[in-house]
Amino acid sequence: MRFLINLLYNIYMHDFKYCLWLTSESTPWKTYTNGFQPHVTIKSHLSYNECLSLLKEITADFKPVEIELIGKIKYSSTTDFHSLFYDAKLKDDALNVSWWPENPHVSFFYDYDTIDDSVILDVSNKVIIKSVCFDSVIIKCCSGHFT
Repeated sequence: MRFLINLLYNIYMHDFKYCLWLTSESTPWKTYTNGFQPHVTIKSHLSYNECLSLLKEITADFKPVEIELIGKIKYSSTTDFHSLFYDAKLKDDALNVSWWPENPHVSFFYDYDTIDDSVILDVSNKVIIKSVCFDSVIIKCCSGHFT
């Protein structure tokens, strides 16, 4: 199990500040994205110290979890950031994971411009594996370009 601190910074992306991500280095979902690591955001818009504190709390008794995509692909749009994602859930409904976020999702495509219908269809057709194991919690600086 790896716990990484990624301090990449760039100037292009919507500012989500520091985020805590549930993810895996070995997920086949990596081939479905346009350059970023697939993940479930546990918490966003945090300071580095807030993230570090929450990371320590979660990793004290962390165990890998199976994530399942549910429903159809969705499109989210803000003024400066667009994404394609699936809602997500724990595959084992009986798991009691105190840190599991409200409205979890896994994104597969980010862009700074409107996403065309052809891209939505392409990404939707790519995502054929609907569940994977996420085995890491990482701190990610999400104040720059998404890759």
